[in-house]
Amino acid sequence: IEAGHRRMAFLRFVQLGLRDVDPDSKERQAGFVSACEAAGIKAKDRVILNTFPNDTAASKVFGSLLDKRPRVTAVLCCDPGRARLVLDAARRRGKAIPRDLSVITFQSHPPELPEVSGPRTDFFNLGRTAATLLRDPRFPPRHVRLSAPWAEGRTIAPPA
Repeated sequence: IEAGHRRMAFLRFVQLGLRDVDPDSKERQAGFVSACEAAGIKAKDRVILNTFPNDTAASKVFGSLLDKRPRVTAVLCCDPGRARLVLDAARRRGKAIPRDLSVITFQSHPPELPEVSGPRTDFFNLGRTAATLLRDPRFPPRHVRLSAPWAEGRTIAPPA
C-alpha cells in the first residue's frame, strides 16, 4: 500500500482435512482486509483467492490471478509455499518480479524464501512464550501477540 499499490490480492490456504480455510490464513486475511479498508481501497480492488495443497504454478488459480483485468499489482501470500507458486507462475508467464508484480509473504525466521519481502515469525520465541503461559490460570484465557519484524527482500516495487 505504501508503495502505491491499489489492486491487490491475498492468497489463502484451504486445509482439506479441516474443510475450511487455515486458521492462520483467516487471521492474516483479516489483517489484509483491515489494512486495505484503512487505506480506502475498495472491495472491488482486492481479490481473495483460495489455494489448495495440490496446487501447482500451472493451477487455474494462478492463471486467474495473473490474467485479471485490471491487473493485480501486488499479492500477499499467507505462507512461503503460496509465494513460491506465485513466483513460478509469474515467471512462466514472462512477468518480472517486482516490476510487473510485487509479492509479499508471511514466513518464519529464518525464512524459507529470503528474497521475498514480508513479516518474519520467530517460532522459537513463540514456543518459549507459549511454554511460560502453561503456568498461568486457564481462565480467563490470555491472548498474547508477538511481533513479526518486517524483512525487506527483492520482491516489492511501486506499480508500473
